[in-house]
Amino acid sequence: MAFISHRRHETLVDFDDGVFHGDQDRGSQGDPAEQRGAMVPTVVDRVIRLGAELVLESGAGDAVKLPDTAYHEVTLASSAADAAREADIVLAVGPPDPETIRSMRDGAILISFLYANKEPALVKLLGEKKITCFPMERVPRITRAQALDALSSQAALSGYYAALLSTTHLARVLLRMTTTVGTLRPAQRILWSGSRIIETCVQYRRKTHPGESVM
Repeated sequence: MAFISHRRHETLVDFDDGVFHGDQDRGSQGDPAEQRGAMVPTVVDRVIRLGAELVLESGAGDAVKLPDTAYHEVTLASSAADAAREADIVLAVGPPDPETIRSMRDGAILISFLYANKEPALVKLLGEKKITCFPMERVPRITRAQALDALSSQAALSGYYAALLSTTHLARVLLRMTTTVGTLRPAQRILWSGSRIIETCVQYRRKTHPGESVM
């Protein structure tokens, strides 16, 4: 099993599919816009106990402050293509680039976000290689599939991130601030859209004003 870091899709907020998208053009592998990793060390330990041999693309976790040394009992590969070359199963965040797909074994399995409607060339290449792909954006949002639901978790995170990001564009601080030179008035009205952002605001209000009725 190999897990690699592919950063080919945008990473700002899109509430339609719950996955980070934005105004950046699709980049190549290593695009700093994508900071998520395909697997974290705690999961690695559990997979190894199942008997799997893991290969990690060197630096795959750097963007989320997980250096290679945090991953124990894994083999490091210098590139995504090298990591995927002999793997039966390849894990990635975004769709791999054509070079990596060509390096994969015929009949291998790919688990990642794929966005097949936006990546027709990659879908054709996957078919030519007889690679079975499990696109994470196609996992149904049903009870029995909750453990595999990547869209809901990313939608929740994007909502929290959007609320924090938007405050950097305000002309005043959110909360009342009193200093030795005077008092800064807090923001009075903030309008946000998107169910996840509203949920974030409601939860914050409940924590800061316990007992108050919040819609």
